Amino acid sequence: MTLKKTYAFYLFLVLNFTLSNIFAQKVEVTPYVGYQFTGSLTTTEGKLRMKNAPNYGLILDITVEKDMQAEFWYSRTESDLSYKLNDETNYTFVDDMSIEYFHAGALYVPKWGKIRPIGIFTLGFTRSHLKSGNYEDDWRFSIGVGGGAKFFLTDDIAFRIQGRLLVPFFTSNTTIYCTNGTCLFSIEAGEIIFQPDFNAGLTIAF
Repeated sequence: MTLKKTYAFYLFLVLNFTLSNIFAQKVEVTPYVGYQFTGSLTTTEGKLRMKNAPNYGLILDITVEKDMQAEFWYSRTESDLSYKLNDETNYTFVDDMSIEYFHAGALYVPKWGKIRPIGIFTLGFTRSHLKSGNYEDDWRFSIGVGGGAKFFLTDDIAFRIQGRLLVPFFTSNTTIYCTNGTCLFSIEAGEIIFQPDFNAGLTIAF
């Protein structure tokens, strides 16, 4: 089973579990902005570096039981990609790019009055896209863990802050950014990228 099919099955199970009770449960929507550290990636002949940049996104939380919510979120970062060979010291600009996350998972939020800590665990996919040319988008399985807090202004409005460690996985002997059978970069050993982000947003409950 491919990664996309595995994630689709996982997402179906989560949706099937939550949507049956969605009309009886509280739903929260949180638009947010923040900043993402995008990291670097070792290739067969050198190293790729992505520029740290602001990000933005949307979170959907659905209460499924006491202190627990199903969480679905999306984020986007406008960045750029640069590259250097192993025997070089300076990076060369490759292209402007975007990095997107599509995740689903669980949010732990104990009901402790107006200030409530949160714990985050999600799974999903990371998509990176080069702006120029006709290169295929690169999709990678990724996980996210994090924490933060919700500061409730009213029963239905809260200010949310959070930090997440986002980790895309690259399998060994893989290629990225390909077109017509030609790929820009190859990866021999399995790689992971640490892409932490820090966000703030306004939560509205329905």
